[in-house]
Amino acid sequence: MHTTTWMGVQIRKNPLDAWVCQELLHRVRPDVVIEIGSYVGGSTLYFANLLDLLGHGEVISIDVSRAGYGVDHPRVVEVTGSSGDSAVIDEVARRCSGRRTFVIHDGDHRRDAVLGDLRAYGGLVSVGSYFVVEDGIVDLYPVGSALHPAKIADGPLRAVEAFLAEDDRFEIDGHCERYGLTWNPAGFLRRVK
Repeated sequence: MHTTTWMGVQIRKNPLDAWVCQELLHRVRPDVVIEIGSYVGGSTLYFANLLDLLGHGEVISIDVSRAGYGVDHPRVVEVTGSSGDSAVIDEVARRCSGRRTFVIHDGDHRRDAVLGDLRAYGGLVSVGSYFVVEDGIVDLYPVGSALHPAKIADGPLRAVEAFLAEDDRFEIDGHCERYGLTWNPAGFLRRVK
């Protein structure tokens, strides 16, 4: 994971999940891709390049810090701050108003933070589009193991479970997990209403 790159920039994504995301972006053709958590920007650049190929759309990159971030692309809008900050939520909502929106969450992986972002940004996702919650795989391994850091007792998968129990606008698209290896189990959420 730590050595995967896109156009020379570290991407930190399972390549199979990245492939599924390009399929979804091609199908949905969003006006806006909200990326919660951009780190150094490899996935931001990946999404912007996919939108280049589609000839349409922009990426709103949300991150708490731009210290290691090094992407400059005309389709990318940077919003720096916590995804849970009301000013950030309001700015992103303003930028997405009336636009077909797709969300990818790769920010703070703690259950409560992910659940907060699902609640805050879920309403921005267009019907037929997706809210992709990454790295729920950590919840499938024992806490403290190499694949489940001790600092995250409950992670993204637990947030998805809680969110789906309270919000019937989304359903899991199991077809997105057809390659048998995903870091986003139950994390490809399609908005159905």
